[in-house]
Amino acid sequence: MRSKFIGILIMTCLMDSVGIAQSLQRFQPKYDEDTLRTNYINFMDSLDPLVLTKNYPKAIQNLLSADHEKQILGIRTLKSTQEIEILPWLIPFVDSKDDYVPVEALQAIYQLVEYHALTRRDYSKPGEIVIKPLQANDPNLRPLAWLILQNLKLPDNYPNLRSYAANMAGYLNLQIFERELKQLLHSRHPATVKSAEFALEMLGKAGATR
Repeated sequence: MRSKFIGILIMTCLMDSVGIAQSLQRFQPKYDEDTLRTNYINFMDSLDPLVLTKNYPKAIQNLLSADHEKQILGIRTLKSTQEIEILPWLIPFVDSKDDYVPVEALQAIYQLVEYHALTRRDYSKPGEIVIKPLQANDPNLRPLAWLILQNLKLPDNYPNLRSYAANMAGYLNLQIFERELKQLLHSRHPATVKSAEFALEMLGKAGATR
């Protein structure tokens, strides 16, 4: 009788241990942040921002100004080019101490991601936004994942930055950020919740097409 009781106790402990391990696993990130950062740095180093100085000298001049309004003008000019080489110019302004410059900069980066993602839109599914997988000659903006993660992790009082980051995660099919996107569903800002819902819907569609 005693051995039977001990056996049941051991089995119960094992089941509890498995349950705890599974619970911990659910809360573990699906990425290594150091690896994401390394990929991001390597990607940025591969770009040549100087190619823009010849074609858009006034925009670059505005960006280098200490005047935040001129910086915003420069950001908006570069945003309209849809060229990937604008990224090294824009990204430093995401950390600006001004209230509006970071929003303008990340919006420009988001619109660049959206533009290039939609060139791979699957129009055989009308009424839906489904992005086809990357092909060999397609620009790969997925290394921006580290930048996106930094903005997903911001406090809830940065709704615009979190919303743009969520949208980019959806367009780039960053399944690794599913946990962070689900956390955004609890935001007090409707726009942030809507962006998170959009991104999660995009991730679901991408998974269903594999």
